[in-house]
Amino acid sequence: MNMKGITYDTGMSIGSIVTRPSFYRVVVEREMQIMASDLGLEVIRITGDYLDRVVIASNADLRAGLTVWFSPFTHNLRASSPLYFLLQATP
Repeated sequence: MNMKGITYDTGMSIGSIVTRPSFYRVVVEREMQIMASDLGLEVIRITGDYLDRVVIASNADLRAGLTVWFSPFTHNLRASSPLYFLLQATP
């Protein structure tokens, strides 16, 4: 597979630090449009540990005509939780 893409951070908590403190759906939608049309990207790797944000960004990605690489970070979860986390994101 040879595609042009980038990683999109939706926010991750590391102790008391959040890598993306603010997250607005309208901003995410616009950024995905820019990545698809202006930058000519084809795929976006969606990362983060806030499930709702990862899902919002993934849906915006699809609406912009991009391919989604759904890649949530589950570093703060117990061993049994990553599967549950991913199942919650499945439509």
